[in-house]
Amino acid sequence: MTLATDILLIEDEPGVMDVMLRVLQRAGFDVRTAHDGATALAALYECPPALAILDLVLPGISGFAVLTHIHQQYPALPVIVITANPQAIAHPAAQSVRHYLLKPFHPALACVHRCARCR
Repeated sequence: MTLATDILLIEDEPGVMDVMLRVLQRAGFDVRTAHDGATALAALYECPPALAILDLVLPGISGFAVLTHIHQQYPALPVIVITANPQAIAHPAAQSVRHYLLKPFHPALACVHRCARCR
């Protein structure tokens, strides 16, 4: 089983982004970041990652729109959705996502490792 090491972290909250980035990098993952939906779409187009970690609430282009784009253009790309709103998981765009982290969260790294091994 191959471990996905290239992660695109899409998160608009600087504090959450910084903590997740440090934790993932210390665990040996190569992490690129995007702070909004438009930057995320550009990063996906430039070089699709092995794994995406996506906040659903983003400025500009929403996380739901980014998720829909990922499902259409990169259907094999695993996505971990992060959100502070558990009801967001019921959104039609999020129905096919198998991995979620609810903010505030602590077991983030364990979820990333599980998902990375899915490839």
